[in-house]
Amino acid sequence: MANINPSKIQKPITSCGLALSFLLISAGCTSPGVSQANLPSSPEPTKSSSTSSPTRTALSSTSTAQTETPANSAQVVSVGDGDTIRVQQGSDRITIRMTCIDAEETAQLYGKTAAQHLKELLPVGQRVELRVVDIDKYGRTVAEVFKAGNSVNLQMIKDGAAAVYRQYLDGCSETKDQYLEAETQAKQQRLGMWAQDNLVMPWDFRRGQRSGSESSPSSPSSSSSSSEAASGASPQGNSAGGDYNCSDFASQAEAQAILNADPSDPSGLDGNKDGEACESLP
Repeated sequence: MANINPSKIQKPITSCGLALSFLLISAGCTSPGVSQANLPSSPEPTKSSSTSSPTRTALSSTSTAQTETPANSAQVVSVGDGDTIRVQQGSDRITIRMTCIDAEETAQLYGKTAAQHLKELLPVGQRVELRVVDIDKYGRTVAEVFKAGNSVNLQMIKDGAAAVYRQYLDGCSETKDQYLEAETQAKQQRLGMWAQDNLVMPWDFRRGQRSGSESSPSSPSSSSSSSEAASGASPQGNSAGGDYNCSDFASQAEAQAILNADPSDPSGLDGNKDGEACESLP
């Protein structure tokens, strides 16, 4: 038998070029003697940046939502007295009765000073956060007001500009000890309202309880005589035409009815011209 030079043996020719075999496997083009099972599977397609972008977009949206103005954020519109403000929250204008505190009424000796102090703490346009406690019988939102993370309600107590309203102190159950301690300190230092010798607490004032010669009407009907003598006009219930003071009314709603009846406001019930009469009244 003739010797055969192995180098002369022709190798099997593939039906597709070796360089293209990997790319054309899916078309069924293989080299002889190589089983389909032994071929490497096609790699997973590389994920493009657009594949992962929805995840990043979702995270970005979440981050944006977290930095948006919180739902309980508001902007101060006006200050009624030492414990009542009005705020703008979205499209709504809301009256806030500050919880856990009670400031003197504006007809009392320290009442206007308390209101002025609150205006200094909460100027018009000030951004605040609200911890809503309740809605009272007058439709006001009862809340603790925060400025830059600090309770303005508590600050009013610390400054002696208001007293702790113990009847409603459950609205500050977690911090009531701070309120009571702040009031004790203000009393000892005779700050604000506590500097008075004949102090009448605001809740007693509203009930018509007076000390010494101090007296104040608790309703329009009981005060008609004094108003008549002082102004020479005769109040006519809740109708326009009389010369009224805010002390002639038992509630803000009664004063508002007079203002609504005569928006020219001859009695000056709307002192700050914001459309709300006698904002210091409950």
